[in-house]
Amino acid sequence: MKFRYALLFTLLLTFTILGTEFTDLESIPNDKEIALAFVSNHCPYCIKLISWLKENKEKLNPNVRIVIVTPVSREMTQQMVDNQFDYIPAAIPLFRQFMIRGVPTTIILSKDKTMKDQIIGFNLPKLEKVLLKPKTEENTVTSKPANTTPSHPSQEQKKEESWWKRIWNKLFGK
Repeated sequence: MKFRYALLFTLLLTFTILGTEFTDLESIPNDKEIALAFVSNHCPYCIKLISWLKENKEKLNPNVRIVIVTPVSREMTQQMVDNQFDYIPAAIPLFRQFMIRGVPTTIILSKDKTMKDQIIGFNLPKLEKVLLKPKTEENTVTSKPANTTPSHPSQEQKKEESWWKRIWNKLFGK
């Protein structure tokens, strides 16, 4: 009798912690935005992406559902994601649907499953911006001294000045 309760408890715990396997895009619930991470098991940057997701799991935005999409079998996908994320194994039709030319590629879908953004490769700054929790204003406020004017031109001022004008001024002076 105790064995049955232990087995039942283990199964309940397993199903609440482990990632969910979906069969296609339509089977994913529309309750959150969806980040489809198209990866392969033999790509070093894909492995980096998955390990980055595992390391930052607590920092991930709760309003975005991360789904790992692979062209390989269920068993290999489960090994790769370590059952920490939702996944779609053997999803070659999805690769074709989104015209994925290389991996890793992350596609962000809105709640109505229309494409919102695409991240090609392991682009860490863009991944952090899209997938991590938004930073609060308290953490991002930087104090700046009032009424200070720089003695040299800023980057914005340099960008505004055209390249040919800078060359002209260097050659012939102002």
